[in-house]
Amino acid sequence: MFSIASQRIQRIPSSLRKQSSTSVQLTMPCMVLLLSVTALTLIGIVMVYSASTYQAVKEGHPSYHYLSRHLVYVVLGVSIAFVLSRLDHRIFTRKRLVWALWGVEVFLLLCTAAFGISQYGAKRWINVGFGTLQASEFAKVVILVIMAGYLADFLDGGIELRELAVKAGAAVLVPTALIVIQPDLGTSIIILVTVLSTMWVGELDSRLILGVLGIVFVVGIIGIIAEPYRMQRVLSFLGIGSTEAAQGGEYQVQNSLYALGSGGLLGSGLGHSGQKYGYLPEGHTDFIFAIIGEELGLVGTLVIVALFIAFVVAGLRIAYQASTPFGRMVAGGATVVIGFQAFLNMYCAVGMFPVTGKPLPFVSSGGSSLLSTFILVGLLLAISLQSTPEAAARRSRADLVVYDGIQDGPDETVRVVRSRRGGGASRRMERPATPQRFWADWEDVDWSPPGRGRSGTPVRDDDDVPRLRRRRERS
Repeated sequence: MFSIASQRIQRIPSSLRKQSSTSVQLTMPCMVLLLSVTALTLIGIVMVYSASTYQAVKEGHPSYHYLSRHLVYVVLGVSIAFVLSRLDHRIFTRKRLVWALWGVEVFLLLCTAAFGISQYGAKRWINVGFGTLQASEFAKVVILVIMAGYLADFLDGGIELRELAVKAGAAVLVPTALIVIQPDLGTSIIILVTVLSTMWVGELDSRLILGVLGIVFVVGIIGIIAEPYRMQRVLSFLGIGSTEAAQGGEYQVQNSLYALGSGGLLGSGLGHSGQKYGYLPEGHTDFIFAIIGEELGLVGTLVIVALFIAFVVAGLRIAYQASTPFGRMVAGGATVVIGFQAFLNMYCAVGMFPVTGKPLPFVSSGGSSLLSTFILVGLLLAISLQSTPEAAARRSRADLVVYDGIQDGPDETVRVVRSRRGGGASRRMERPATPQRFWADWEDVDWSPPGRGRSGTPVRDDDDVPRLRRRRERS
């Protein structure tokens, strides 16, 4: 147990001890994140125009109709991300604020159910005057923030498991149920991934995660069986069922594969796709990855994959460096959600997963999806810019519980016991003591092999306990 604890302690370089924990610095993960998001957004602008010109002219609009609308949402999304990056991310730990956002989200979902626009056999959009809004896209943001807040309280010992299950469960189940009845299975899957990824990043007990995963699996099976069209789509994906059903369910995938196959290594050239001329529905939204493969070839698709991998790696690194458990879970959850949706879209385009109708983040045309994605990016940037190496080290120390121990000369020595905050068994101490957190009061971090002190001399206890020494008073 103590060896595990020692691995979580990091030495703070002396050059960083005088830094303010609130100082803002652009770290390497943050730069990689910004570069990958910028590249994907620029590629999306070009490809939305290329893939939507025929559809726009066919509907009687100018060829740049979808491009101009996409640019408006890009500018709006970037502006929102910039504003969020300048805010203190801890503002979203306020329960009144997040529950107010949750109430607005539920209200919009109720309005969608009552007054929504039916399209493609689903009622997912509401008319807001200047356009349409898909409220379900913002549910993943609200649920992520609420889950991270309650999980942080649970790990900190502020609430018990029962209270966590009731409050977080209600926050997740109510909007998810309203989304399922639209119906929107793709967004429901992403919301459940949001919950699981937040629990995973928060390092909850694996039994809790497996329990939630089991419930999700059972509910998913019931949801597929309950709706004939979903069952047909799954059977079609597996190659089971009538030929007519298979042709209907796989029409988009077949044409997507034609587009990807005809692109070859370098593609047919930008703007020279043949599948976008009425053969591949939703070529500028759900299946834009196929158009990229046709026009830019295998090289173009690999660039997209590499950019999303870079985004995920940078986002997870930002989560690791976060200064608070709440920030760690929000950053990790946001990264996993965006990465999962990206690879889910690409898997559907190549026929490796049943079609879910989810756009490719940053690239596909779609206002609500684009805005919700940039909101998550804004939260990631805020967490990254407000994290420093000193704050990251202090966050690692916050996972420990300390109590007074033996006196070693002029410096007081303390025994450090590993503690998973919020767990019942993990709170066991070697002897009764009052736990206390330490922040700036503790300076040098060191640990020794069993039976050896810092200078190599024997010590009285040889149980491989990490040792911290209190900072000396400076004259």
